[in-house]
Amino acid sequence: KGAFYVMVNISKIFGKSIDGKVIDSAHKAAELMLQYAKIAVVPCESFGAPEYIRLSYATSKDDIQKGLSRLKEFINNLK
Repeated sequence: KGAFYVMVNISKIFGKSIDGKVIDSAHKAAELMLQYAKIAVVPCESFGAPEYIRLSYATSKDDIQKGLSRLKEFINNLK
């Protein structure tokens, strides 16, 4: 009956790419994560944290594990 979030610094993936699409912001990372990994994250530029994305953990452990596995696979496929 509430939302719980964790903010993750993703600055180490800035400058990396997937299919020629370069990650130059948290917003671009969020867009590509949705497209390629089928995970929805919130870019934190509007929260004053331009190098972060926000993840919600107000869901089941199984869904969290699936999402984190997809995120790991996405990051591992960056060039």
